[in-house]
Amino acid sequence: MSINSVMAVAQSGLAFESRRMDTSANNVANVSTEGFRASRVTGVTQEGGGVRAEVQATNAGTNLVDETVTQVTAAASYKANAAVLKTADEMTGALLDTFA
Repeated sequence: MSINSVMAVAQSGLAFESRRMDTSANNVANVSTEGFRASRVTGVTQEGGGVRAEVQATNAGTNLVDETVTQVTAAASYKANAAVLKTADEMTGALLDTFA
């Protein structure tokens, strides 16, 4: 797997976790809205690596415990993907410095 592939996978992970956080925040913001149905984000594996977010409406209201777990795990996963991007960037810089 090339550095570019690693970076693309990490970027897709960032986008996925961002969508999870946005969707969860919307669920929490509408917890008291009558008739509101929560949404969930699922990941679909992309050919060549990475993940794509799919948002699906549920038949249930918002469960604040589930939303808390979603937000904590999304934040941790976002941070991990950002660390991968940073490391790949540093490796690319080191490689370019070697050839310069």
